[in-house]
Amino acid sequence: MTPRVAILWHLHQPEYRDPTTGVPTMPWTRLHMLRGVRDLVVELAEQRLPFSIDLVPIMLEQMVHYAEGGSDPHLDLTRVPAEALTDDQRAAIRATFVAGHPAMVEASDAWSALASRVQRGALLTTDAWRDVQVWSTLAWFGATARRDFPILEMLIAQGSGFSPADKAAMLDVQQQVLKTLPGLLDRLPPAGVTVAGAPYYHPILPLLCDLSSAGRSTDTPPARAFAAPDHAQWHLTEGRASVTACLGGVAPRGVWPSEGSVSPEIVPLVAEAGYRWLASDDGVLHRSERTSGEGGGPWDLGHGVVGFFRDHELSDRIGFRYATMDPQQAVDDLVAGVASRSGDLVVLILDGENPWESFADAGHAFRHALYTAVRQGRLQLVGLDEAAEESPVGTVTALHSGSWIGANFNIWAGHPEDHAAWDLLADAVEAARGHEHEDLARPHLFAAEGSDWFWWYGDDFSTPFKPVFDTAFRSHLKAAWRALGQEPPEALFSSLVEGDANDLTPPRARSPICWETAWHWVCWADAGSVSWPRSSAMAGGTGGLPPARWVRSEDGAVWLHTRLPLEGSVRVEVCDEVLELSPSTATVAGAQVTVSRQPGALTLEYRGTDPASLVVWDRNGGRRFPIEGALSLPKRLEGGMSQPWDV
Repeated sequence: MTPRVAILWHLHQPEYRDPTTGVPTMPWTRLHMLRGVRDLVVELAEQRLPFSIDLVPIMLEQMVHYAEGGSDPHLDLTRVPAEALTDDQRAAIRATFVAGHPAMVEASDAWSALASRVQRGALLTTDAWRDVQVWSTLAWFGATARRDFPILEMLIAQGSGFSPADKAAMLDVQQQVLKTLPGLLDRLPPAGVTVAGAPYYHPILPLLCDLSSAGRSTDTPPARAFAAPDHAQWHLTEGRASVTACLGGVAPRGVWPSEGSVSPEIVPLVAEAGYRWLASDDGVLHRSERTSGEGGGPWDLGHGVVGFFRDHELSDRIGFRYATMDPQQAVDDLVAGVASRSGDLVVLILDGENPWESFADAGHAFRHALYTAVRQGRLQLVGLDEAAEESPVGTVTALHSGSWIGANFNIWAGHPEDHAAWDLLADAVEAARGHEHEDLARPHLFAAEGSDWFWWYGDDFSTPFKPVFDTAFRSHLKAAWRALGQEPPEALFSSLVEGDANDLTPPRARSPICWETAWHWVCWADAGSVSWPRSSAMAGGTGGLPPARWVRSEDGAVWLHTRLPLEGSVRVEVCDEVLELSPSTATVAGAQVTVSRQPGALTLEYRGTDPASLVVWDRNGGRRFPIEGALSLPKRLEGGMSQPWDV
C-alpha cells in the first residue's frame, strides 16, 4: 500500500515595519520573497499536486509593501552608488550585508572570498563595495527566479567586477519578482493546493487567551495574571478574512496556530472563526488524553474541529538534515521514513521559506526529486482539506497545552526577559480596556502580541539582531500608549535584552558585528571585557559580578555594558562628573557621554580620546560600585587593538 502523507509548508515572517514610519527595519521578508516564498508559490502552481500551504497575514501585508515599491534600510543602501557611499554607510554595509545561512555565501567562490574580506575588515575598492551591494541580494534569488530571469545566472557566473548597469539590472529583476508575487497566490487553489490561514500577527494563542496556561507545560511561567481571549479571536477571525481576500474570495478551511501552539481554550475560538481543522505537533498529541487511535489524524477535538499532528522527527529531517545530503538520497530516506510509520496518514509541517537558505541550490533538486516520487506513486500526497473530511482516527478528550517545540511554551514564556515583556504587554492591554481611544491602540497591541518578539527574549536563541527585535516590540507598545493619549511608561525606554547580545570577547582580527545602541549600527574594530577593581565590594562575599563588556567602533567610540544589582534610583559619575539618568547625554572633559539604564544593567557610550572612569551609586541600596576607585574604559593601543587602562 502506498504510504499516505500530507505536507504543509508554513510561510511566515514577523512584522518588521516600524509603527511610526511603516518602513521595515530589517530586510528578511523581502529577501525570503526572492527565494523560498517565490519558489514554493511558483512550483506548487506549476506542479498541480495536493500540497498544503499556510499564509500569515502580516507577511502578506509586507509582500504588498514591496510589490508597491516599498523599501527598507538594506535596500536603500544597496541603491546608493558605490562611489558615493559615506564612511557611515560603508560601516553599515560591512556590518549587515553578509547575512543569511553560510551556504548561500559558499555557493559562489567569488562571493565567499569577498565576504571573507568584508568580515576581516579588509580595505575595499569602490568596485568591491559595489560587488558587496550586488551579492547581498543576488545570493538570495531562488531557483525559479534564476530560471525565469537569465540575467541572474549571467551575473552569478560573472562573480565580480559588477558595473552600475549590472546592479541596476539585478535591482530591476528584484522589483519584477516582488511586484508579481502577491498576484501569483490566487493560482494555488485552482492548482489543487490546500491554502490554510494563520493568526494575523502570529501570536501564541494559548498564552494570549490565558497567560497562566503556560504553567501547564513550562517550569517557570509568568506570575502575571493576564487573559485577552477577545484578542486571540480577532487574530483568528481577521487572519482568515485576510487570506480569503488574498485568494480572491476562497476562504481557508484550516489553520496552523502560530508555532503549532494549542490549548483546550483555543479550539472553540478556531471553530468560531470558521475553521474546520487545526494542526499541531505529535509531542502535543502524545501528552494529550485520547481514545485509541494512531497516526497524524484527523483527530476529533470537539466543537466541530479536527486536528492533525505533525510527525516531528520526519518534518525536522527536511528542515535541518537534508540540505547536506544528496537530493535523491534525501527523498529516498523521507519515503522510507513515511513508510515506516504506523497509522493511515503521516503529516509533515515545517517552514516553507527558512529551510531553503541552507540548501546551496535553494532546495530545487530536493523538491523536484520529491515531486517525482509523488508522480511515480512512491508517496500518495493528500491535501489537508481533503483529509479533514475523512473519518477521525480517534478523539482527543483532553488536549495538552503546548507547541511544536518540546510540547511547551518555554521559548515564549519561560525566561525573566519573557516575563518582563508580558508584563509590559499586559499593562498596555489593560490600560486600553474600555478607553475612548481603544480602537486606535488595538492595532499596535495586536502587533506587539506577535510571537517573534518573545522568540528572541531569553537565552534559547542568539542573533546580533536581538536588540532590534527588542526595540521593535517596545516601539509597538509605545505607539499603543500614545494612541491612548498617554506617555509610555518609563520601562518601555529601557532594553529588555541581556546576555549574549552584549557578551563580546576580544576578536582575533578586525571583524564586523551588528550592535544596536543609540539607534544606529556600529561596525566594531575591537572588543573585550574590563574587570572591576579587586578592592570593590563585588569581589567580596557575593562572588563578584561579570566583567563589564565593551566594544569600540571604527570611529573610536566606546560602548560599555555592565550588569549591576541595582535596587532603585541610580547616580552615575563619569570622570567625576555626575550624570542623572533619563537616559542622559552630556559633555564630560571634552567628550560626549551617553548613559542609559536597562533592567539590572547600564550601558555607556563614550566619544573621547582622554582616559575615562565610571562610578555607579545605587541610592536605594546605599552602595557604591566599585567601593573604591573606579571602573576604567579601554583605550586604543598602537596597532589598533585595545586594553583597559590601569585602575
